[in-house]
Amino acid sequence: MHCPSVIIVGVVKSLATDGGKVITSCSSVLNKWRFCLFTSPSLLKSYKKSINRAYRPEEKHMSTEEIFSPFQIKGFSFRNRLGVAPMTRMSAGPESIPRQDVFDFLVRRAENGAAVVFTEAIVTDYESSQGYPGQARMTNQPQVDAWKPVVKEIQKHGAIAIMQMFHCGRMAWPEVNPAARSIAPSPVAPSQDNPLTQAPYPVPEEMSPFEIDHVINGFAETAKGAVAVGFDGIEIHGAHGYLINQFLSSYSNKRTDGYGGSVENRFRF
Repeated sequence: MHCPSVIIVGVVKSLATDGGKVITSCSSVLNKWRFCLFTSPSLLKSYKKSINRAYRPEEKHMSTEEIFSPFQIKGFSFRNRLGVAPMTRMSAGPESIPRQDVFDFLVRRAENGAAVVFTEAIVTDYESSQGYPGQARMTNQPQVDAWKPVVKEIQKHGAIAIMQMFHCGRMAWPEVNPAARSIAPSPVAPSQDNPLTQAPYPVPEEMSPFEIDHVINGFAETAKGAVAVGFDGIEIHGAHGYLINQFLSSYSNKRTDGYGGSVENRFRF
C-alpha cells in the first residue's frame, strides 16, 4: 500500500446515523476510534509485525486480520479500519475552494486503500469562523460543484467520504476573517499565542444571542452543502479548543445565561 503521507489506523467502534448520513463528533471520537499514526509504508509494516507481539491476554486487542478486514455499520461498508484524518491544508484562494492537488491527494488515499477519507476542516461562515489562511467553505454553488467530482472519485474507489466542519471561535484570526473579528462564548483570550503569528490572540467579543443563532445556522448551511455534494457523512469538530469546545469548557465559557453555568447549559450550543 503506497501511503507517503500521514494516515490514521483506527478501530471504528460505533457511528451514529441520521437520515442515512454518518455523523461523528470529535469531542467523543476517542471513544469510537483507537489511533496509530503512520508516516511511511515501512512504519505500517512494522506495526503489522508488532501488533500481535504486544498482545496481553488481559487486554482487548485487534488482530492484524481484523484491522485489514471489511465490516459494516448501519448500511455503510468499510473495506478495512484505515482512515485518512482531517488535515488542514490552507490551499484555498479567495473563492474558498482548495487547490486541485489537494483534491487529488484525497482521491489518491482512496485509490491506495483507505476505507474512510475525511476532508480538511471546513469553516462554517464568511464572517468569524476562520482561524487559518486559505481555508475552504461549502456554502455556495461553485464550492459545491468543485467538491462533487472529488467525492464521486473517492466513492468510486471504494472509500467513505466524510466532511469535517468547524468554527474557530476565540482561536479565529481576525486578519483573515471577512468581518475582521473573533467571537466566543465569553471575552476570554486563549493562553497560548497564535502559532502562525507568534503573537497573543486578541480578546474575543462575547457572542450575543443573535450571533449564537447566526453561527448555528452557519453549521446547518455548511451541512446542507455537504449533503448537496454527496458526502457519506458529516463530522462536527468539537475538540482542540475551537468554538464548540469553548462552549463546553467552564474555563472559556463564563456566561450567566442559558448557554453558560451548568453542564446542561454549556452543552446547549
